[in-house]
Amino acid sequence: MYNQKFDLLPVEGDAYTGFITKVVTSDNQTIDISTLQAPEAANALKSALKSPSIDDTLVTQTYVIEKPLVNIQPILDFEVGEQIPVTGTTNLECPISYTYNQIDLPGDRILFSIYSADMYYSGKTQSTNRIFSDESYPRKTKIGAASRDISFTIPVDISQKMKPGDYIAVIKCEDIKYETTTPFTLHEEGYRKEHGAAAPPGTGEEFSQNPVVASEMPTEITSTPEPQSRPVHSVTDVPTRTPEQTAGFGPIIHILIVMLAFCVLPCIKRR
Repeated sequence: MYNQKFDLLPVEGDAYTGFITKVVTSDNQTIDISTLQAPEAANALKSALKSPSIDDTLVTQTYVIEKPLVNIQPILDFEVGEQIPVTGTTNLECPISYTYNQIDLPGDRILFSIYSADMYYSGKTQSTNRIFSDESYPRKTKIGAASRDISFTIPVDISQKMKPGDYIAVIKCEDIKYETTTPFTLHEEGYRKEHGAAAPPGTGEEFSQNPVVASEMPTEITSTPEPQSRPVHSVTDVPTRTPEQTAGFGPIIHILIVMLAFCVLPCIKRR
């Protein structure tokens, strides 16, 4: 400030290198902050700056320590031979370059690798088994934003060499020992058209999102002739004989009556 020098210095000197464990004021007051928790150490520095013999000012910055997180959007309905964009969000840090000092933040480098599902689940994740790899940094956003965008791209020449099947995308930040995975399926050419699936963004194709179900497709109706039934003769009434049909029994009855009469007469005469 007014005296053009810092009245509150770390014990390591003016270079500001190493760990600050103690600060010394211009009136030879020593403050040991190595034994204090962060809030108490900050309050001790504030109290030291309130001394009448110190005209320095203090700028404070608040920060939050979070668990690292990378969320990748689902990789859906891409076919062999297409460029495949992979996008997501993260709370990891983006690179920051300060104009007026030499303390720049390099940002968190995020690695992106592709393996076939069989290789990954069998533990074969060496570089020789890796299909593709890329790296990226979170994009800069407004100060105080909860997340930052992250993106990778599987190029066409790599996609052309990949076979239809299941794959694992591995996202890793080696500096903080963070790793997460995203499974996806790469389809054969013509899959979207065959299944009526919508084209992913960036492919320049549009298909219906309502695939036609086989059971709903119209089918040709063919009529089959009904078999002709044979006539069935049923007997409902017992046929009756006409007098002409029964006339054949009349002579026989007369003969029996005459014979019976000849037999009865001798018996009467004997009595």
